Amino acid sequence: MALSLDPEIAPAPAPTTGAAADTAPPAVGSIAARRALGEPICGAASMS
Repeated sequence: MALSLDPEIAPAPAPTTGAAADTAPPAVGSIAARRALGEPICGAASMS
């Protein structure tokens, strides 16, 4: 069974995913860059 989004919420992540598509991923060995990338995500998840 494939994952499908509710049509009402499917457009919600578009601004975020669109902005992320234009950025390069952090270097493999760059711990600081990977932490900086994940901090906002973890912070937002802990607030809800």
